[in-house]
Amino acid sequence: MRYFADIVLADLRSSHRPLSAYELARRISAAHGKIYAPNTIYRSLRELGAAGLVKHIASLKAFIALSRKGCSHPVFTICDHCGVVEEVIVAGLADELTALGRKRGFSAHSFRLELIGRCAKCRVADDVAWTRTHIGNFVSVSNWNESTVRRFKHVAHHK
Repeated sequence: MRYFADIVLADLRSSHRPLSAYELARRISAAHGKIYAPNTIYRSLRELGAAGLVKHIASLKAFIALSRKGCSHPVFTICDHCGVVEEVIVAGLADELTALGRKRGFSAHSFRLELIGRCAKCRVADDVAWTRTHIGNFVSVSNWNESTVRRFKHVAHHK
């Protein structure tokens, strides 16, 4: 792997979030005092992708460094509230999806799985906000756990 691809990979890993080629170009240009064009970044991202070190997240139009080299088919969970992206490795999933395609006469050369929704932290924050909206701030909910809030919402909705 070329030296510049190592710089791109290091920057992706240090960000702990997906970045577009344009964001990477700005960050790397600022860090190295030299202007790098996005097409230079794209070349490195292609090289890193071929090596199994990064993946493109289509829904975000961004790239993320993989936690395990060579895992060609991770599933990504993407929080549409806070933007957290987590890589999930599901053993045997690639084989299952390939078999599913074959049964239908389809030959897949790649696939992307992105689960988009709310992470646990944002779901709890949403529940607390809902509770405060519906019962006011006169009840302290700071020590409520997720199941307590769920029970309260269930009772409130069925009255």
